[in-house]
Amino acid sequence: MSKSVPLLSRVMSAVAGLLFGAVLGMLVLYFLMLLVGSDFGLDNVRLGAIFGGVIGFLLALRFPERFTKWS
Repeated sequence: MSKSVPLLSRVMSAVAGLLFGAVLGMLVLYFLMLLVGSDFGLDNVRLGAIFGGVIGFLLALRFPERFTKWS
């Protein structure tokens, strides 16, 4: 049986996952642009931040104990 995680802890981990995922998504897109030498037709790296933020948010909601050690 899995242990229950408090709602506040789950929300805080989701916010942390959103911020971490957004920064990581931007950095990955910057690195790909640098490595490949193309901007993939994008004007900015907002798409990487949005994609990374959504992935980080969803992962943090699903696995909150990995994002917060105080729960």
